[in-house]
Amino acid sequence: MAWRVFCETEQTRQYFVKFRHSDPAKFVVSGFPKLRRLLRARDEAEVWPIQDAGGRRFRVIWAPHFSVGTDWLGFGVFGAIHQEFLAWARERSDIDFVLKPHPALFNYAVKEGVISKPALEDYLTQWCSLPNCALETETYAHLFAASDMMVTDGISFLTEYQIFDKPLVYFDSNRHVPLNALGDAALASSHIVRTFQEMTAAIEHYAKGKVWSFDAERQELLALLFPRECEAVDIILDTIAEGLAGNQREVS
Repeated sequence: MAWRVFCETEQTRQYFVKFRHSDPAKFVVSGFPKLRRLLRARDEAEVWPIQDAGGRRFRVIWAPHFSVGTDWLGFGVFGAIHQEFLAWARERSDIDFVLKPHPALFNYAVKEGVISKPALEDYLTQWCSLPNCALETETYAHLFAASDMMVTDGISFLTEYQIFDKPLVYFDSNRHVPLNALGDAALASSHIVRTFQEMTAAIEHYAKGKVWSFDAERQELLALLFPRECEAVDIILDTIAEGLAGNQREVS
């Protein structure tokens, strides 16, 4: 029943036009306005929540997904690795770690019995007490721009962080639901690990200057994420304006 449907990629448009009774003309490839907003953070003042006493340390974002239970999406590994991560962060005082959880993670983890509320509160207190660790629950564009790499088991950051052209380590839970074609392209552009030991080894390698080896795959992904030269917002507004003008001519 929609008058226009704006699609972030050509793959999205192709998916929807196959629906029965769909009018192909109303599906417009616009790109995703949010990605352009994230990109602008690269040119703005740097913001990092940890003070670098004695010199700048290597900066890592840890972005765990909320689906930590035994059913539904199955991406999250927070319950399996959070204690190991805390212990390792305590040892690696030469690396900054910012915990950027999915907004639903903590409530969902408690609800699913992965961790009790008192244990979670104690965990976060311990995490934030470390001089090289912080918790960020608000906006993240500037966090991405100021970081050196990311570790995630999530979905949206798997594509969003790629536009900053920095190492992205994806922790595969080995139990999550299948991804779509865009998700598969994002996975192909990431350094995939499946154990905590593989994850720490990857972080240490990139902290020592390991060269990113997925550049060609990342460029293919970025071509999908930015399908048109114009700003997505301009495409959306211009399309709406042109459509309204056309309707007025038809009425008159």
